[in-house]
Amino acid sequence: KDHSFVLMYGRRRVGKSTLITRFIQGKKAVYYSVNDDLGSMYLSGFTEAIREATGSNISRFDSWSDAISFFVESSPGKKIIAIDEFQYLMMSDKGILRKFQSLWDNYLSKKDVMLILCGSHLSMMRNITSDYNSPLFQRNTAEIRIMPLPFEVTAEGKDHRRAVEEYAITGGVPFYMQLLDPDKTPVENIADLAILMGAPLI
Repeated sequence: KDHSFVLMYGRRRVGKSTLITRFIQGKKAVYYSVNDDLGSMYLSGFTEAIREATGSNISRFDSWSDAISFFVESSPGKKIIAIDEFQYLMMSDKGILRKFQSLWDNYLSKKDVMLILCGSHLSMMRNITSDYNSPLFQRNTAEIRIMPLPFEVTAEGKDHRRAVEEYAITGGVPFYMQLLDPDKTPVENIADLAILMGAPLI
């Protein structure tokens, strides 16, 4: 579509960020993952992402509207604006949804732009466009919930017993699956990943 607003959400480690970054490869896009440690510095972080995406040396923007419009107008052609872990921005700035409503209604919906808002807080993200009281109620053109991989996909090419045991450990979450050592038994993997001192999933 000429303009689209995609709402994406899913549990942590399910592959949302990887999906977005793969999708925008080779496209005119700015990707910004909100860090919950930055507090009021979110706009500065987004500005840095725009500098990297456009090659500009602009030092600061006074508002999200200024930053986004600068990126959209920086060159001809379709643009993608992806903001990951958007719930942190909502927690920090109580008026951010109103700001994005104005941006979408008055500017982005009239441009050749795809806006992606992504997050891992399921209820907060869903409510952005499903809650009648939300400024962005029903503004989205697509809603995608990223789910863990189904068993049939994770079991392909594996011994059935091992596939069942590994799926019981990981639940089909890609990040957890990547941590499994194929040279170790499922019990050994559980010990390494969730029991022993320093294990990543403790």
